[in-house]
Amino acid sequence: PRSTPKPSSAASDVYKRQIYGLIFAATHGSPRFSQLKAEVFGEFFDYLSALIKEKNPSLPESERQNRARLTTALLDGAGAQSQTASKRQFAKFKTDVVDLAVHIAMSQTH
Repeated sequence: PRSTPKPSSAASDVYKRQIYGLIFAATHGSPRFSQLKAEVFGEFFDYLSALIKEKNPSLPESERQNRARLTTALLDGAGAQSQTASKRQFAKFKTDVVDLAVHIAMSQTH
C-alpha cells in the first residue's frame, strides 16, 4: 500500500516549494544572485570533480566537470520525484539512482 505523508509534513513540503519558487522568481534576473549561484555550484562541481579524479585520474578536467554536472542533475531529478512514490518504492528508486550516479561519475570510459 502507498504510504501517505503526514499532513504537517506534506504542508511543510508545499510551503518550502512555494518559498523556493518565490525566491527563485524574485532573484532570477538578479546579476548578484546569478553570480552567487554560479560560485556555489562551481565550488560543488569542483569538489565532485576532485572526487572523480581520485578514482579516475586519466579523465580530462572537462569530462570530470561534465560528470559532476550529470551526477548532480540525476540526483536533483530524483529528489524532485520523491513525493511521487511510496517510501518503499522511493527507497529502491533512490538506491538505483545513487548506483547510477556513482557509475556515471566513476566510469573508466570517456
